[in-house]
Order: sequence, then structure tokens, then C-alpha cells
Amino acid sequence: MRFLRRLAYLLRLRSHHAGLIDELAFHREMIERDLVRRGMSREDAPVEARRAMGNETIMREESRGIWLRPSLEALWQDATYTLRDLRRHPTFTLGVTLTLALGIGANAAMFSLVDRLLFRPPGLMIDPATVHQVYLYRTVRGVERETGGQYARYADLARLSTTFSQTAGFTLKSLAAGVGDGTRLRNVAVVSAGFFEFFDAPPVLGRYYTESEDAPPTPAPVVVLSRRL
Repeated sequence: MRFLRRLAYLLRLRSHHAGLIDELAFHREMIERDLVRRGMSREDAPVEARRAMGNETIMREESRGIWLRPSLEALWQDATYTLRDLRRHPTFTLGVTLTLALGIGANAAMFSLVDRLLFRPPGLMIDPATVHQVYLYRTVRGVERETGGQYARYADLARLSTTFSQTAGFTLKSLAAGVGDGTRLRNVAVVSAGFFEFFDAPPVLGRYYTESEDAPPTPAPVVVLSRRL
């Protein structure tokens, strides 16, 4: 509780500083009025009042030091007491340290995952700042749902849109790949030919398929394999 009270006091220093400025302005104004009553002109009174008050910047710094010194000393005492108490109870200290380590590690891992999936652009993408992903939705019984895998919708969008300089369609599926017992469920991307033009990744072997091989109603049965597969 002492630590929290000290912390709250430090946070209130801003209001104390504003009050000090108002108080100095009040005293300066009172000196100006007294000088005017004694016969000094209203133009010279502010200059003389500031001279009589002295350097206000130094006064504010000295006042801030007076406010902070006891609080910082108390904060140091609280920190020293806490460290001594943790040293007396190593089991408790170890538990707190492990809890903090697990919490920080879990948050860091989650942030890294979200950052990679949602915020970072795909690797080797050309000019990712100008690339945008368009989602198609349809309403079924009053509920809006995302649609995917409909090539005709993509073809209409690519043909009729004048906003995009280039377009590509893609959808993700899980398909069985392999022979016999070696068959495994793989993540497969079904993409149009223009998809590869968004990336600076030429194929190591062979070539990417072309628009003519991609066009319905009988597109060529071609596939692009990753190096890992």
C-alpha cells in the first residue's frame, strides 16, 4: 500500500506543478499592483516584478526537487525491503519468477503468431503496401457468409473492375496427396495463374502455368510443388 500511495503521489506531481505556476503568477501580480500604487508605470511594473521575484525557472526546479526527494527515498526503501523479503522466501520468489516467465513467454509467442499471420505480408511479395485482399460474401437466410472457390465470381470481378491493375484468385483446401500408405492430408492453395505475378519467386525448375492453361471450362491439370514437398 505504501508503494501505491507513493506512486499515486508521483502521478499527482503534474497538478502540483500547475498549482505552483499559478501561485507564482499570483505573487507576481500582487507585486505589480503594489509597484503601480507606489507610482511606477504599468509598462515598467511587470519588468520590475519579475526582477523582484527572481528566476522563476530555478524556483520551479527547486520546488520539484523538494517534492520528489522524499518520494524517491521512500520508493528506494520500499524496493530494498521487497528485495530482502524475496531473499528470505526463495520458494515464493521462484514461484513468482516462473509465473512471470511463463506469462511473458506465452504472450510473446502469441504476439509472434498473430504478427506473422495477420500483420506481416507474405514473404517475397512485390510491393505489399499496394496489395489488398478482397472477400466475397453472400446472404443466406439473413446471415452474411464468406464465399470462396467460385471461379466465375472472380472472373467477373477481374473483368469488370477498373480499380486494380492486376488481380488473382485463390482459395485454400485440404486435400489428400500421396500414394498408398504414404497418403497424407496436405494444405493446398487453388490459385489463378496471375497469383504468381505478385511475388518475386521464379520457379527453380519448370515454369508456372499460364492464363490459357488456367481458363475454364477445361483448365490444364497442372500443379506447382514447393521445395519442401
